[in-house]
Amino acid sequence: MLLRHVFSAGDIVEFHIQLGRLQKFTDGRFALYRTRCEPLNAVKTSGGRLVFNELTGKAEVWIDGRLAGEKATEAAASFAVDIPPGDGERLVGLLIEASPGAHAGLGGDVTVEAR
Repeated sequence: MLLRHVFSAGDIVEFHIQLGRLQKFTDGRFALYRTRCEPLNAVKTSGGRLVFNELTGKAEVWIDGRLAGEKATEAAASFAVDIPPGDGERLVGLLIEASPGAHAGLGGDVTVEAR
């Protein structure tokens, strides 16, 4: 689990995010992406899936403070996690780990699918 690592100041990397463009990890090994969103009614009622169409790097996805899924390899791949039913705004966090000098991040679209 990535969050069990003890982070030093040089481990976290700050990026200006551009979807579809990977970031180069030159000064650290981790990047944290966070967003808040209000799911559509179908997802609030029945749940859904959060789909990363091209995620590069090891990753953890957190929804509302709970671990929703882990990606164990650095290779680019599609990756999806379940979104539980529930009302209101959701907090989504994505922690990516990459080897120093590697390119990693969100190389494709991120979508929400209703069940």
